[in-house]
Amino acid sequence: MDHVAVPFVPRRQGPSSPASHPDACPSPASLVPASTPSPAAGDVPQRPTTLPMTIRVDGVQPNRVDPDILGVVYRTTALALGMLSHEHSIKQLVCIGATAIHVWGTRTAKDIIYPTTPCCRGDGCRYMKPSDHEMERWVRFFLDKVRHCSPPHDVRHIDPDSDGEVYGQFDPCNWVHDAEDRCTSAGKELTDENVMLHWDPLGAGVISTQAETVSHVAKLRSQQLAAEGVQDAEAAQRHAVDYRTYLVDGACTLAHELVHCFMRFLAGNVAVFTPRRLMPKGYDDDDFPGMGESGRTWEKLTLGGCVTMGKPRKEGSRPRLWIDQGNREAEVDPDDIRNMVVGKLQFPLKTIGKWYKVHSKRRP
Repeated sequence: MDHVAVPFVPRRQGPSSPASHPDACPSPASLVPASTPSPAAGDVPQRPTTLPMTIRVDGVQPNRVDPDILGVVYRTTALALGMLSHEHSIKQLVCIGATAIHVWGTRTAKDIIYPTTPCCRGDGCRYMKPSDHEMERWVRFFLDKVRHCSPPHDVRHIDPDSDGEVYGQFDPCNWVHDAEDRCTSAGKELTDENVMLHWDPLGAGVISTQAETVSHVAKLRSQQLAAEGVQDAEAAQRHAVDYRTYLVDGACTLAHELVHCFMRFLAGNVAVFTPRRLMPKGYDDDDFPGMGESGRTWEKLTLGGCVTMGKPRKEGSRPRLWIDQGNREAEVDPDDIRNMVVGKLQFPLKTIGKWYKVHSKRRP
């Protein structure tokens, strides 16, 4: 889950794997509608996945998705997938995945789905740490599957928790049982590897994003297009800058949640938590002591820090994206934001201006 304290506190997130037993998770069949409803005509870009996306609003699949909302979901999904698929990101996902498998073999007696290699060193570790080549195969498999067919996407109001506003979350499903059925139907032996090869993102779980944020991004896009329509260049530029800022923040949130989905892909139906070593320095979570946070770790390793939204503090000021490194933060270069929106990705993100102490009142 993606928790953001209002208005200037970094994202706070729950564990990569749920605290409850996997049997408490809903079945995939109860969560997955057949296909994405046809949108009305409007400012809708090309679909970011090969197959139609499953999109719901407040848990219900509408007969028609509002084209403005659909445009935001498509654009944030396309950008999130581009970020995750960048070679720099893939290297970090390899590191995160291999570390998790190795530590799970030491700290838990439960059997994960990942096809591990037994460890015979006698030091209490049951699994060998996967090689980079081995883990990269699964990272690329996961990303290929998600680019083909995204997990269901639910645009809904998410209640704030004790830490503040929640921007997004991933609710996993017990995907292994359905994968075993597909494996059997295909005449394949029920090995861990074959079951993983029959993983389907549609049955992996549901990614939820905050409806208020999605609506705000859609509103900014509409304002930009309206200003362009009456040739108000100044207003169009202002709305475009704000729109890009919120869009990139939404894409970072979605990429973060897909990292949680990746961790569940590696674990299967076993309720294991992200290892403590996968928690960036300075991001200890009092609600989940001793646990890591794979989404934050991916942001720190790939983007250079956790991306946070700095909402306007006064009338006339603009929103800003910040890179938070646990004890200090700096503004993301607007040129980097502009480049990301048009697909020119370069990591880690560049910053401008001075670094501030986190939560500093002197920060713009």
